[in-house]
Amino acid sequence: MGLFSLFNRKIPTAPQGEQVSLSATATVDPSDKLGDPLATLSPQTIRGDFRRRINRGELALPTWALHEALRLLPLLGNHARSWCAAIGGLDWTIKTVDIEGREDEAKRHAKTLREAYERLNVPRAVKHLARGNLYGYSVLVRETLEPLNWWNVARDGLFGEWKYNPDLRITDGKNGRLEPMDTRKFIIREVEDDCLLAYLHIYIRATSAEEYWDDNLEKESKRQVVIIPGTLDAKAAQAFKAAAFDIMMGRSGTLAGGTGEKQTQVIFPPESRGLPYYENRLKRLDDEACKALFGASLIANSAPDSGTLAGNAHTDTATKRITDAAAEISSVFQEQFDRVVLEEAGLIKPGEPALAYFALAPKEQADPDKEIEWTGKLSQSGWQRDEEELRERTGMKLTPTPHQTGAFPGLGNSRLVNRAAESVGVPDSWLGPVRKLLDDIAAAAPEEITPEYIELTLAEVKARLPEVFGEMDLDAFADVLEAGMGAAAVEGVRDAIRKRAKA
Repeated sequence: MGLFSLFNRKIPTAPQGEQVSLSATATVDPSDKLGDPLATLSPQTIRGDFRRRINRGELALPTWALHEALRLLPLLGNHARSWCAAIGGLDWTIKTVDIEGREDEAKRHAKTLREAYERLNVPRAVKHLARGNLYGYSVLVRETLEPLNWWNVARDGLFGEWKYNPDLRITDGKNGRLEPMDTRKFIIREVEDDCLLAYLHIYIRATSAEEYWDDNLEKESKRQVVIIPGTLDAKAAQAFKAAAFDIMMGRSGTLAGGTGEKQTQVIFPPESRGLPYYENRLKRLDDEACKALFGASLIANSAPDSGTLAGNAHTDTATKRITDAAAEISSVFQEQFDRVVLEEAGLIKPGEPALAYFALAPKEQADPDKEIEWTGKLSQSGWQRDEEELRERTGMKLTPTPHQTGAFPGLGNSRLVNRAAESVGVPDSWLGPVRKLLDDIAAAAPEEITPEYIELTLAEVKARLPEVFGEMDLDAFADVLEAGMGAAAVEGVRDAIRKRAKA
């Protein structure tokens, strides 16, 4: 949802409880009420006038200026979008407090909260509260979680009462012309170390650097270095210099040739002189903007897999800053939304603790390789994973293996038969009957595999192989088979020990 789409909407609850429209009489266009604060913005304005306005609680003009700066300067807007995406991309959930004997009560609390949140646009509300790190605060209408524009609120001083400012008055005055906001009808997140003044200052410096850069490019593209070889008399030299100056300034001019073999040359320099300075300046400002919001410099270029300690440190710092902001937003919802919902539902009394609460948490992303590895280890330990869960977590289309051997963990019939066939020269077309033979033996095997059982089984295999293959080196085949079954026997003993330990 774009910020300008917030302008023409109705807020269901006002400070006095009546319907209030943020359209014709409120905020048709902030430019009509506040003008263009960027047109006269300067470092002195930011450090002086805007800082004092914020301290007095006159928030409309500074916040409108930041809104416009984020729209116009990609250097700042990109960091703001990344910040909101990082927090807005978190999962939200309703958790319960584990208190013995009150489980059913906690479930009722959780059900009531979940139904309340599911009726509303939670991701949009979370992103709006996340922008409090930019503006110093963010406000939602509690009943609908609708975002309220930053310039539609004011305050009584730096820490006083919040006031609703639908008419976008730049100053409130000492007579209290603006009505205090009913805090039960609004959700307010306050941020102490916000980026408002810092980002406006970066905006001024970055736009100035870009303007100087463009001006430098224009001037340097017209300049030419003129080399005058040979000798000229005083009158010719004066005319020569005048013509050279006209050419340097982009006007037309004619240069006479020099004397002797060397002729006059006009040499064009590179694109511009001093451009690296402006480029480095903008990179430095980009670095400052990222540090102000994420607590780390240029985290997009310092991925954790970059192989540098700095990259890992920057990412860890940014992750901690995002995690802290998510915890603050969760706390705001818990105190200013959850409690009101549960009290209105009659589930808790004022001051009584809730047994369920809203929480933001990172989205859980499964690693398919790890999931497959864990599945194999569980299978070796005698456990079987749910097939639907495994499909969901790996994203793979899974089908059962056609030949399984439950009694021989780790036997690996296909691998075993291939090794045996390779050692005695059995054609691939003969392998099917051998697999069936091993499956039949495995299906009839007891839970406990003893050396005596292995000896009897090998004898049975030797006796039945002629039926399958006819003339062949049965001893060689049996040796490979015994090696494989020996490994299976070891796994079988381990499984038996595990089962006894669990029992």
